[in-house]
Amino acid sequence: MKTVYAFIEYQGNSLAVDFPLDIYDMPDHLGSIGIHIPVNKVTVAETKDVSVKLTGLNEVGEAIVDKVADSDSLFEINKLCHAVEEVCLLGYEDMAERLSSSDAECVKEMITVVEGFTQQDQSQMMDYPYLVAYVYSKEERTEHLLKATPENIASFIVKNSPLDIIQITTPYDTAFLSTRAGFIDYCRDQEFLTNELLPVLVPMQLGEVEPPEVELFAENNIDIDDEAPGFFVIKLY
Repeated sequence: MKTVYAFIEYQGNSLAVDFPLDIYDMPDHLGSIGIHIPVNKVTVAETKDVSVKLTGLNEVGEAIVDKVADSDSLFEINKLCHAVEEVCLLGYEDMAERLSSSDAECVKEMITVVEGFTQQDQSQMMDYPYLVAYVYSKEERTEHLLKATPENIASFIVKNSPLDIIQITTPYDTAFLSTRAGFIDYCRDQEFLTNELLPVLVPMQLGEVEPPEVELFAENNIDIDDEAPGFFVIKLY
């Protein structure tokens, strides 16, 4: 998801881009208006003849723009937006609050906040009964409250179409796992993936083990504590 809009002017030419942007495309974009210096040298307000105006495209983008320093480069801003996107696969509200309430005064310090969010998420071992699974097909997106066990996650992956995209998050939209065409392309907890999930998933995918019935929660049976912290790693045992 795009989080920051940048309007860049240089010697009468202008460029509009949304971050995060593919890092390899940035030199070409800047070059299209005559800027040929390295991307990490193009700053918000300290590069001669270059004007940069930033606008947040959502809550987290607004939090980022509010704390960007004049000396921050477009490269650093793009890196921060990529980091936020990786951590907050489906939801940005909690990250926006964390950035806004932090003491960060530049992009590097905001990256530290994002990295701290990830480290806390990985170290905070909380028992929580379910994950949120989103299944994207050609026709629609469906949402499921999935019992958080390795066998149940594996069965859910196998029983959904291999052509579908599955994204699984904590109850507060922190990215946990995603699949494309039946293959896992992201898992936050690599130890869990290697030692817990793959040993039960692979035999199901190979047809050696029959996937059990998927255990789902009804939404009206879920009671989320308003005082619970907004970051989790589910203890999947």
